Amino acid sequence: MHGWASSPHQFATAAAVTFGFALLARALHAVNRPGALAGAVTCFLLFVGAGPAAFTALGALFLMTWVATRQGYRRKLSLGLAERHEGRNASQVLANLAVSAVASALFTITGIGAGWSH
Repeated sequence: MHGWASSPHQFATAAAVTFGFALLARALHAVNRPGALAGAVTCFLLFVGAGPAAFTALGALFLMTWVATRQGYRRKLSLGLAERHEGRNASQVLANLAVSAVASALFTITGIGAGWSH
């Protein structure tokens, strides 16, 4: 394994953080159930492969999109442009995160990309 989670403790940390993050996103109605599941899988792959820094970036992305979605919600609703109140679905989550999650998983398995700094 080449990723960040090289010990059982790190693997468990990634799983616990991922589970908590998915529950929080669901509780905030930022995602529906399938969206929470898709987010949990992608979050876990990112965390296991790239570690806490990747999770921090994911958390920042989540916060920015959550705030942006709620900004002017009533106006968007009156114009018929508002997102569903139940939150993002799995396809929306995967559209934003699938490529980075797959790249993280490939790095974890193969180590390809390790040391690439240019």
